[in-house]
Amino acid sequence: MKKIGLGVVMLALVSGGCLDSETPPAAPPAEALRAQARDLMRQGKTNEVIFVLDQAMSRDELSAARPAILRELLTILLMSDDVPKAQEKFLAVAAGGDKRTPQEAFGMIESYLAQHSRHAELATWCDTLLARNLGDPIAGSVADRLLQAQMADGKMDQALKTLAGLPVRLSGAAASQVVERLLESFFQAWKQTEIEQALGVVEKPPLKDLPGLAATAAAFRIRLLARASKLDDAERALLQSLDMLGDSRAGWLLGQVVGLARQGKNLKKADELCLKILAMEKAGAVLVRAAAEHALTVARDMDDPDQAFARLKQVLRRVTEPAAQLRLARQVVYFIMEKNKKETLTQLRDLCEQIVGKLQGDRNKSDGNTILLDIYFMTGDFDKALRVAAEAGNEESERDMNDMLLIKIRAHKALAEGNKAEAVALFARFMEAIKKMDEIRVSAEDPMTKLRVSKDEVLGLNAARIGRLWSELGENDKAAAAFVEAKRRYEEALKRAAQGSRERQAIEQALKDMAK
Repeated sequence: MKKIGLGVVMLALVSGGCLDSETPPAAPPAEALRAQARDLMRQGKTNEVIFVLDQAMSRDELSAARPAILRELLTILLMSDDVPKAQEKFLAVAAGGDKRTPQEAFGMIESYLAQHSRHAELATWCDTLLARNLGDPIAGSVADRLLQAQMADGKMDQALKTLAGLPVRLSGAAASQVVERLLESFFQAWKQTEIEQALGVVEKPPLKDLPGLAATAAAFRIRLLARASKLDDAERALLQSLDMLGDSRAGWLLGQVVGLARQGKNLKKADELCLKILAMEKAGAVLVRAAAEHALTVARDMDDPDQAFARLKQVLRRVTEPAAQLRLARQVVYFIMEKNKKETLTQLRDLCEQIVGKLQGDRNKSDGNTILLDIYFMTGDFDKALRVAAEAGNEESERDMNDMLLIKIRAHKALAEGNKAEAVALFARFMEAIKKMDEIRVSAEDPMTKLRVSKDEVLGLNAARIGRLWSELGENDKAAAAFVEAKRRYEEALKRAAQGSRERQAIEQALKDMAK
């Protein structure tokens, strides 16, 4: 046995379990064991400490502390590199029928061998354990370790044989979990050859016949095809496996296939697949919702507002629940608004009005009105915007926000009608309202640009707008003062904007535009 220092043994014996000096006071037998172990440690008698702990494992009065004692015993043996003795002690306890104690200590020997790259020893040990009736939680983990050890040792052929033999050594559920974990580990490391080899085993009996494993194999096959850029094959496999996969898994897999198609800029293929799913009457609710969401995401990728609006109308014919329709509409509303194509915006407004008109519940109606308000604002329909804003904000906590919103809408209405002096006065009132509010309530993400706008940036934007209006009215002194205010606010916003961020670039551009 390798000799270990007193300090190392002390560290092992006072860490964790019933031997931890910082735990609540132990029962007298455990306290006596601790005192005895410490006394032996002070004398450097490692073998005697191991003997005492070994004997303590069979003492009835220490049964509650047995998992902690076993951990400490294994710790010392492994620190001494006495792996055979540690294995012997573990198996002796496991053979005693106490499932809880070996479970508490499980993994210590396996981890030690793995950390020291002793793969062949680890594989032999795992084989030994699998021959014992240790139960699924441990047996499944042992099988994981065995496969890892065989692959780390370059024994892929042995690993595939182990994989094929899992149904003999584990229950069906445990075997399925081991297979799924193995395949997922290959995917995370993207080991295409290993995935192909493993699926070649899983897709045949006896693994194929395990409950649920055929669906698991189908799912991984679809992911493999998509990841390998074989999108036609992945689509075909997905559509053929829908009944086997189940609604939720099929919806998730659709996302995988569409996501990989988008990464490869194959938007047409992704769009076609989503439309095929939406056209299938047998498709479940989860899959339909996934197809609808991905179709709209792909439509945004195509950077065409008319295409996005066409897809929105298509998905709403299949997803008919009003709140779900609103969530889908939100995916493209601000994209379409950003493109500012008048005819498409008008159609979008009419469609959103229909959706909002069917909504139930205050929260849903509030979300719907927010979208309508933004659309009305973008289309210059300020009277409708004022009506919607006036109907909202009845809560006391939101009254100041709503008053501020009404001022802003009136200011833009005045501007649209050519009443520049009135617009200046209203924008000034808007700024005073903003100044009284805290940063958190004012700062928000612009739904179109996805940029977070700070309080100072909002004030700078409106001060610059006032400056331009004063200039158009021939009030040059007032215009100059407003531009000074705008510059000061923008510079304050710039101080808090991260270097290289899109927010910072937007502020810098605003300062350049103001200087023209």
